[in-house]
Amino acid sequence: MADKRCFEAVDRSLRPIMKSVADECSSKLFGGITTVLCGDFRQILPVIPKGDGEDAIEASIKTSYLWDIREVHSLKQNMRLKSRNMNSSTTMEKESFAQWILDNDLMIHSSSDGVRAIVRSTYADLLDHIGDSNYRQAILAHKNETVEQINDYIMGMQRGEEKTYLSSDTICKADFQLEDEDLLYPAEFLNTFSRISKPCTETKNGCSGDAS
Repeated sequence: MADKRCFEAVDRSLRPIMKSVADECSSKLFGGITTVLCGDFRQILPVIPKGDGEDAIEASIKTSYLWDIREVHSLKQNMRLKSRNMNSSTTMEKESFAQWILDNDLMIHSSSDGVRAIVRSTYADLLDHIGDSNYRQAILAHKNETVEQINDYIMGMQRGEEKTYLSSDTICKADFQLEDEDLLYPAEFLNTFSRISKPCTETKNGCSGDAS
């Protein structure tokens, strides 16, 4: 979803341009030009660098002055189901899938503990599948801090003694002689990296990754 300031900039740019056509256009939305915007508010909110949830909502077009004078038309017909290249069985399958999405089956109901809610929903029977390589679930998060919280919660559910395995203690030697090679990227430096500094933190039964 685009930042509301993008649309507001277009509006402010078109008004003086269209004034050359008619003076009253300077007071009309988008200079009097009919503008169609298409979007789905179920998709991700605008991404604000180093911003929080409130910043993302504030950047939404719903908080813009443009939203107060808009006219909303809902799209209710699935045009993909009108394709002539699909047989009746495929059409019914796609129609069922489209309705499943509209029914919000993917939505997790509000909870005071969001991390617990999403983990319990994704890994409903995790403890019964410890060590099962065929049990593959995944949670994607837009911030590494959230990845860390989810992984800590999942690791806290595990039974038994916790063990930590470092990803690398040494580097591959060069094929040719390199002066002071052993001084490059020593183990002490490599081990200073925390999981939160990596783009993806992997758990035993899944991977919580950074979706950015």
